[in-house]
Amino acid sequence: MPRIGVYICHCGENIAGAVNVEEVRKYAETL
Repeated sequence: MPRIGVYICHCGENIAGAVNVEEVRKYAETL
């Protein structure tokens, strides 16, 4: 089975202020 790599960055308020990083991490685990 192929593997998928996902890079998740909090990146201060720019991304973490607009995206629920923890939810993205949980979703990425299911890919």
